[in-house]
Amino acid sequence: MDCKKSREGKNSLFGHTFWFFPVLCIFLLICQPVYALSNLTYQLHGVQGDELKNVQDRLNKMQNKYGEYLSSRQARQVYVKGKVEIKKGLQPFGLFRIKIYSQLFRQQGKWIADYSIIPGEPLRVTGINVEVKGPGENDPAIHEYIHHLPLKPDNIFTVPAYNAVKKELFNVAKNRGYLRASYKNKIIVDLHRYTCRIYIRMETGPQFYFDEVWFKTHPYSGNFMRRFIDFKPGDVFSSNKLIELQQDMEQSYYFRRVVFKPNFTNPEQTHIPIDTYLYPPLPNLYGLGIGYGTLTGARISGELSLRHLGNEGHHLEAEMKLSSVLSGAAVTYYIPGRNPLTDQWFTGVNVKHFEPRMGRSHSATLLAGYAKTLEKWQGNLSLNYLVERFFIFNSPTQMAHLFFPSGKLSYIDTDDWASPHKALAANLTLQGASKSVFSKTSFVQANTHAKFIFSPFGFSRILVRGDFGYTTVHNLPVLPLSLQFVTGGVTSIRGFADSSIGPGKYLVIGSVEYQHRLKGDLYGAVFYDAGYATNHFNVPLNRGAGVGAVYDTKVGPIKLYLSRALSKHSQPFSVEFSVGPEFS
Repeated sequence: MDCKKSREGKNSLFGHTFWFFPVLCIFLLICQPVYALSNLTYQLHGVQGDELKNVQDRLNKMQNKYGEYLSSRQARQVYVKGKVEIKKGLQPFGLFRIKIYSQLFRQQGKWIADYSIIPGEPLRVTGINVEVKGPGENDPAIHEYIHHLPLKPDNIFTVPAYNAVKKELFNVAKNRGYLRASYKNKIIVDLHRYTCRIYIRMETGPQFYFDEVWFKTHPYSGNFMRRFIDFKPGDVFSSNKLIELQQDMEQSYYFRRVVFKPNFTNPEQTHIPIDTYLYPPLPNLYGLGIGYGTLTGARISGELSLRHLGNEGHHLEAEMKLSSVLSGAAVTYYIPGRNPLTDQWFTGVNVKHFEPRMGRSHSATLLAGYAKTLEKWQGNLSLNYLVERFFIFNSPTQMAHLFFPSGKLSYIDTDDWASPHKALAANLTLQGASKSVFSKTSFVQANTHAKFIFSPFGFSRILVRGDFGYTTVHNLPVLPLSLQFVTGGVTSIRGFADSSIGPGKYLVIGSVEYQHRLKGDLYGAVFYDAGYATNHFNVPLNRGAGVGAVYDTKVGPIKLYLSRALSKHSQPFSVEFSVGPEFS
């Protein structure tokens, strides 16, 4: 409205002149850097990737030396020098026979420096000679690396590849105890013959060794702490070995922080003592899980870890579950094995009351076994003695006892145990009993489960899971209900009550879920589940589908689903809610 008035009369225009020009000057001063930054623009053709980035960096550094705004004369100087900088920027990638076609012109008030680059034939390595002198000149690890150098004659010469060879050679020497290793090197490039010869000479210096490990803190007994140390005095010193051991110990059950400090106070000493500081986790850890379903009511689970029983690494895990379908408690006592990072023995008891729609079971199991972990793999073997009182449908109540071995092999790779965006988990369980060995019937059972989580885009993730189980049994009616397959519920086939499908000798489940980020850690979800637990294959699938909301927290996702049992005649809806880690 004010602008319109100012055009209608001279008095209005001249009345505002006193403020118009100061504001205009301030505006131009503010806008000048933006204009200057686009005063000269480069257009580069013929190169890409790291080569393009290196050329752009050199051109930008050169232009910055001239200031923010380039005059016509300066623009022409930068344009001419740009060819030199382009050639220098491509030389680290073995490009020395470069042709550049260029032009400088103005377009819409801006200078455009256009360069069309023909990189030409790359320079190749004609020969490479690596010489090792000093106490390590005959070290087999160093010679093994030299024998398999990644940079070989006839390879394209690039400075990044050359630097990588030097760095790795130094790392090999350092982890063979040659902590004072040094090297001299030179590159001879003959542009007339277009050849490149590389010379590297390493002086290893003296070799260093591990000495005694001194524990400066004592969270456990000295004997137990020494079982973690996988080197002994006189072994070749390796910083990589210390780093890997530190990481393994900090990821174990026994420590929250580990610090190794090599003692280099005596420069003439080749045997290096290690000062070690160990900090255990909190002695007690508690966990809680809650859930709710309109078909089965509330679910509550609690966990207790007593992580420091005595000074030999013994610990105890207790778990309790309460729901209308399954209630029980389990206690397991662990004793570290020879290598506490990978081995442990365990013994425990598990008491359960299981009451699905098709029957009821009261059971108690005593077990003892051995578990071993190797990186992302874990296996355990156990002996189990099960006593169970149960009935299925309208059959008479039975009492069964089984003595059976069980083996389980698991694999898990995840970026986050609580709320992962990328994970692969799978396990296989095999178990069986013989009627001739303290058991009421004979059976063999295999069960496998897999879950795959991936994020095709930053705003989404997809969860795919499947189960397959198979049982052969001598006398099915006396196989305890707790050993038969059942399914249904928020972790299997949604839309059905917990453990309402089955029981049976066979189990098949498939599920896919898509989660889309709505805001922050909140996701919307759609899913489809299908499967069965039955005594016969080729039966109709129980199918469930629905939508939901998932919110990631530090203790695991909070999940709320609206599910529908598609394979039921009335296709009823149900609401299911759960809180807890994706993997536990």
